Amino acid sequence: MTDREGDTLDMLLEDKQIHYAEEHGQIIVNYDERGKIVEIEILNASKLLGGVFN
Repeated sequence: MTDREGDTLDMLLEDKQIHYAEEHGQIIVNYDERGKIVEIEILNASKLLGGVFN
């Protein structure tokens, strides 16, 4: 899902509760309680992805 106003791209991989997150520059990776990736968020997506979603 993209959010043009917030310029984020959210990729939901599992429909589970987020237990913790790690930030890697413009990318936030959200994990469940077992350490499995639940969601990936890309901030400033239009800049990072070169306008792919415009």
